[in-house]
Amino acid sequence: MSALPAILEYGLTGLAAIIVFLAYRLLQQESETEAPRPAMLQTIKAFMALGVVLAVVSAASNYIELRSASGAQLAAVRDSLASARDSLQTVRQTTAAERRALNRLVANHLASHLRRGEDKVAAVPASARDTVRCTLLRRAVFQNMRTFEADAGILQHALTHFVEDRGYPELRACAQALTREVPQLMAVRLKWLEGEAMPALRAAQDQQPPFVQQEPSATVFLPEAFVIDRTDFERPTVTVTDMTTLQAEVRLLQEALQQ
Repeated sequence: MSALPAILEYGLTGLAAIIVFLAYRLLQQESETEAPRPAMLQTIKAFMALGVVLAVVSAASNYIELRSASGAQLAAVRDSLASARDSLQTVRQTTAAERRALNRLVANHLASHLRRGEDKVAAVPASARDTVRCTLLRRAVFQNMRTFEADAGILQHALTHFVEDRGYPELRACAQALTREVPQLMAVRLKWLEGEAMPALRAAQDQQPPFVQQEPSATVFLPEAFVIDRTDFERPTVTVTDMTTLQAEVRLLQEALQQ
């Protein structure tokens, strides 16, 4: 009987178990007598029936409570999934918006290069103008590696936007070829940065007089592959001014080429 408090901690289920146990003990004691009393047996049966009813009620109550808890947990899980789905949709929308913005940015740079080269396009026969524009587009890609993060996928989307939305359908084949050519262009760009641009800027820094506030700069020829026509046009040049920016681009290209 010392275990009764512990059993009662289980609530209605514990009480039902105690009642059934006590009824069993009473029935056992009554059966050991020489003349079992019918009234006593009826009382024990009623006592046992009460215990069984309490057990059934307890089981039903536990089942209903479990179903209710499971339903609440299921609802909570559904709410969490809905929230996660909404968050994912928001992320996708944000990513798509950022991608469109990046496409526009890269396309703007490419279009700007082509506009600055329209005098060169106009100076050649009509049959050669698409070839000149393609060379200008290659030059623009070469000079904007950092803008599209030296990523062929980003460049491909930007070129598609450039060709289809900026009105250059005649450069579609050129754009497709440039997407495939990105690794080679990155290697040429890296070699040019390390072998020409950075040494030229370093020399300009060394030659700059002390106490001069202006940032040093250097004018560097682009590789000959980007010359349109050496008999009609001068070899193109670019001006470099920031060594930190050049070094960051070198690291970017090295990582991209290692992938």
